[in-house]
Amino acid sequence: MQRSMLAEKVAHLHRELHQMGMESLQSLKSTLIAIDDEDMERSKQVIEQDATINQYELSINDAIVEVLVTQQPVATDLRTLTAMMKVTADYERLGDLSVEIAKSNLHRAPFHFSAYEKGILLEMGEYCIAMAEEAMEAFHDLDLERVMRIEQSDVVVDDLYGRAIREFILNGHDERAVIQLAYIARSLERIGDHCTNIAEQVMYVKKGIHFDLNRPTIV
Repeated sequence: MQRSMLAEKVAHLHRELHQMGMESLQSLKSTLIAIDDEDMERSKQVIEQDATINQYELSINDAIVEVLVTQQPVATDLRTLTAMMKVTADYERLGDLSVEIAKSNLHRAPFHFSAYEKGILLEMGEYCIAMAEEAMEAFHDLDLERVMRIEQSDVVVDDLYGRAIREFILNGHDERAVIQLAYIARSLERIGDHCTNIAEQVMYVKKGIHFDLNRPTIV
């Protein structure tokens, strides 16, 4: 009976965590649309919506602690629950970084990003969205194949970040705009790192070993 109850609680937490991931993913998608459309109102909405993601983190972590105390899980269940606490932190950071991008979109006014500059950011953004989607599904399904794809995509995002910074510095038309472009590119690069963090937790749950999938970024 206790084992069945624990399984139900873990399954419920997986669903709640997945929903939190969906909120973080939507925040990322919205903030990139705002960049592309130069939509200030959408950027403000992203900032306001972050409170929802923060509340998910608090409620999920409280629920995890309750399960740890009352059910005393071991082995895979214990690894799953401790991994969940780390994943909530990564989802929360995804939301925070989307907010940072939204703030940069607000701060760049009255200057405009060129189509070329936005193209570089949006290319990074597309990879980050794909990585976030893969990370969510990888952890929900404990899918090691997705983990490998996330690692490969992170290499691409790191390379795009290096290219972006070089392009912005060499070809930027306004110093203040360049600063915001660099902030956005850095936020996207960090989003990629948090996606690899989530992938690492899949490895931990499945194999019981800590892996480091992040590599140093060289600009």
